[in-house]
Amino acid sequence: MKKRNLPLYNSMKAGDISEDEYAMQRVINIEEFEECDEQLQRYLEQIQDVEKCFSKDNLWIKTFSEMTVPEEITRKHVRAWIERVECVRYEKIEVRFKYEDWKERLPQEWFEED
Repeated sequence: MKKRNLPLYNSMKAGDISEDEYAMQRVINIEEFEECDEQLQRYLEQIQDVEKCFSKDNLWIKTFSEMTVPEEITRKHVRAWIERVECVRYEKIEVRFKYEDWKERLPQEWFEED
């Protein structure tokens, strides 16, 4: 921001632009800087999300990677693994596992069987 405002200030001191023009352009520079800063924050949040997705902090990986299915599945197991069960038009039942949104962020070819 200094790189833009210093030449602007020098132009005003040299009499090339008025104080009003300087103030107006300075406000524009500050707004542009704030927009860039907000965009950078969004990118950093996206990077953190991707890093979490491919780490041991991914909730789907944490829940299901080392899971062993017991011989007898109890209500406790079902509650730990399943988010909800939906009946669609009384024709089919869909089971929604917990943390599926985290699984969907991973590359789908990881889940394809040979």
